[in-house]
Amino acid sequence: SKMLAYIKLSRASNSGSVSTKTNFYFCPSGEYAMQTQFSGFSGGGAGTLSMADENVELGRWVVKNGTLYVQAENGERREYDLSVAEGGDVIRLNGAGYLVDTQNECGR
Repeated sequence: SKMLAYIKLSRASNSGSVSTKTNFYFCPSGEYAMQTQFSGFSGGGAGTLSMADENVELGRWVVKNGTLYVQAENGERREYDLSVAEGGDVIRLNGAGYLVDTQNECGR
């Protein structure tokens, strides 16, 4: 199934003072990129330094029988239960909602 081709899924979450934003980019070639951005504050109150870090994972994806399978270049494999919610503008991966957008990062 190529239902995710040219789709960007994004999710933001907060844990304590650290916020995490995850972007999945899915390409029709079966390749994906997952960009994870962490940002937060070190130390005390206002005026402390903000730290930001970014991690990009590349690999291959396939959807079979409602399950998204990803295999990262480092050999890690993961499975996500895939469901489309609320008129198609939200996709759930293992129950966590991701906003659906279109992207054309693939041909670059």
